[in-house]
Amino acid sequence: MESAKVKKIIGITVVVAVVAVAASFSIRTLFKHDPITLTVESTIQETVDQAKQGDTVVVPAGVYEESVEILTPNITLRGELDDEGNPLSKLDGGDTKLFGIIGTADDVVIENFEITNFTNSGIMITGAGGFGSYEGEDRVQSGYAIRNIVSKDNNQYGIYAFQAEGGVIDNVTASGHWDSGIYIGQCNPCNVTTTNSQAFGNDIGFYATNASVGVIVEDSVFEENRIGMAPNSQEIERLAPQRESIIRNNVIRNNGEQYNPDLEAMPQSNNPDGIGVMVSGSQGNIVENNEISGHIVGVLIRDNDGYVAEGNRVEGNSFEGNDLPFKIETQGSNCVTNNSYEPGITIEEPCALLDSLSGE
Repeated sequence: MESAKVKKIIGITVVVAVVAVAASFSIRTLFKHDPITLTVESTIQETVDQAKQGDTVVVPAGVYEESVEILTPNITLRGELDDEGNPLSKLDGGDTKLFGIIGTADDVVIENFEITNFTNSGIMITGAGGFGSYEGEDRVQSGYAIRNIVSKDNNQYGIYAFQAEGGVIDNVTASGHWDSGIYIGQCNPCNVTTTNSQAFGNDIGFYATNASVGVIVEDSVFEENRIGMAPNSQEIERLAPQRESIIRNNVIRNNGEQYNPDLEAMPQSNNPDGIGVMVSGSQGNIVENNEISGHIVGVLIRDNDGYVAEGNRVEGNSFEGNDLPFKIETQGSNCVTNNSYEPGITIEEPCALLDSLSGE
């Protein structure tokens, strides 16, 4: 009797298990989606809204007068290029729309676009909210790639990544922004690499506020901005102080209003003019193997917003044609060493805070 009851219970259990597995398989099958490619026929936003995770949205050549928001994770938004690699797919904000493309979902790819005449940013990547679709200031966007982009004359920012991590910015040209060409802000760790890019005609070419750990900028050109590059700490954003970024193998030249008269028409910031790399209130950054030329000050290290600049290292750079190769305005300990200068110029480079470190 006992054995029959046990067999009955086991039989019921097996049936329930089989039904559960079948139901689970049916649910997975029902929601399984093989990635597809969708081509825009009406508006970009309409097609993006139809896309599911893993899909690619192709934007044919042409001018699109709209803003686009990506809310679905793992979406690729791809424009078209000509034979020389220039974007043929163009977004124009008409000086009335805020953002060209904004990605608030994770794992987004945006590539092959010219974006111009928006009033805030050409491209924004953020977990802190887009057009009101996400709430919660603590959310961090994770995973983004921005490639083959020309972002120009978008008022404040060419590329703006805020509260986002795990990014690649590759082959971007950013110009004509009164804040910065490429901006990284409020992330730790950021783990974002900017490479093969250029920024010119901006207040600051590359600007990183409270952007720490894993920020790498390499093999890029920053010229004819007021300031070439500026890792910095500020109270206006969370996660200060900024620390541990790497600026290497870049060409940083001729930054200052004297090289670009168009900068005079831009709003004046509180930053000095004519600086190659300005490290403000930041800690543990590395500036190495760059060509830095044609500035009032090649590298300026200073305190900012109550944060002491310390532990920064300037090494292996080539300085030429700067009024001062470097200048240190902080009581923090920083290191300038093994750099090269024009023939006939000898500058003492101890890794300590001495008057000689100003290059005077």
